[in-house]
Amino acid sequence: MVSQKGNAYLDGIDDACALIRAYWAGPTVENRKVIHDNVLNLEGIRWQYLHGASNSDAVASESYLSDDFLMQHPGNKETQLDLFLCPAFEQFFRDTELPTQLIWGKHDPFFIPSDAEASATDNAVIEFLDTVHFALENHVDFIAEHHGSRQSYCPVTTCP
Repeated sequence: MVSQKGNAYLDGIDDACALIRAYWAGPTVENRKVIHDNVLNLEGIRWQYLHGASNSDAVASESYLSDDFLMQHPGNKETQLDLFLCPAFEQFFRDTELPTQLIWGKHDPFFIPSDAEASATDNAVIEFLDTVHFALENHVDFIAEHHGSRQSYCPVTTCP
């Protein structure tokens, strides 16, 4: 499996996720509304794509505009809010020992490098790229070239 910033560990959630941490600590209607109103909208989505990017001009506006458009589909925001509370991801990675290549933006304000480092203990190889939250936006050619086939990241002994 190749995962772009596949955060599944609480260790790797930085201060940029303070609102989400508050929601985890108290999954109340009020905390859910704070996330809904501050993160799951065009401004919040755009910020995720551009904040700290070394070359924000390289990020096509279609990326965050299409995410916002899809977020408007009935039920999508509620699904995102529910996913924020799903602790099963960490257990899945520990139980399956699925060989994983993690592509990580070393400047990601949400999922900090310590999360990727925690993931390394779960049969995963990490590659930090000089980017932020959405690594594919700035490094799609590199990722496709180096990780486009499972032979480039999956040990021969574990892949058919």
